[in-house]
Amino acid sequence: MYLVVEDDLFIEYLKFSRNLEYKKDTIKKILRYYKDGFLPTLNQLELAEKEIDGFDKSVFLPLFNRFKINVSLLDLANQTKLKLILSNDKNHYPYVNINGDVINNNISATFKPKEIRQKAREHFKNLLSDAKTILIKDDFMFDNFNNLSRFAKELIPKKQLNIFYYCKRNNTQQHISSLKQIHNEWKIKEDKNDLYKDTHDRYILINQEIEIILSSGIHYLYDEDKDFTYTIRFL
Repeated sequence: MYLVVEDDLFIEYLKFSRNLEYKKDTIKKILRYYKDGFLPTLNQLELAEKEIDGFDKSVFLPLFNRFKINVSLLDLANQTKLKLILSNDKNHYPYVNINGDVINNNISATFKPKEIRQKAREHFKNLLSDAKTILIKDDFMFDNFNNLSRFAKELIPKKQLNIFYYCKRNNTQQHISSLKQIHNEWKIKEDKNDLYKDTHDRYILINQEIEIILSSGIHYLYDEDKDFTYTIRFL
């Protein structure tokens, strides 16, 4: 999958790829979105020939047969699958601001019905291993308490830990008491900050730094009857 970038970012990427002097912070941000490569317009290639000694636009010749590049950035982006343009300062669609944007390149995994979730559980366990605080938001987690208990026993580290939960359902105290018996250094409390008050999805927040977004309940880490997707965001 190719991405389209604005002129200044394309030139910066070419400098980086040719071991010329480049802006390290900019390249770091660009490469977060890197897929198969960056697709240039003809104007960008001509600009590169002016600004970079020895640059020959013919190296992009294989792309000329697949894309119409003598067009605007917008028209070029519309030829790609992602239909986005990386920018250093623009936030409105189709631009994605590399310095911070709601559209980003997160890590995710999807499991289809009947597909084993062992790899997901191992991933969760390692993500949680460094936790000092964990916030779990799942409005139905206590309705499937057997799997929630299994999640706690198998994946949450047995150490001093503050665990907060947000759940709209009532009658949870008996379940909380059961969870506290798993490890006596866990402090389990209801979250009062309402961070996820009006959200629909399920979330696990680790150390206020790593957010795991779940498409369906935690219990689907064990129940394979339905599909299950999780996405990891670094805050």
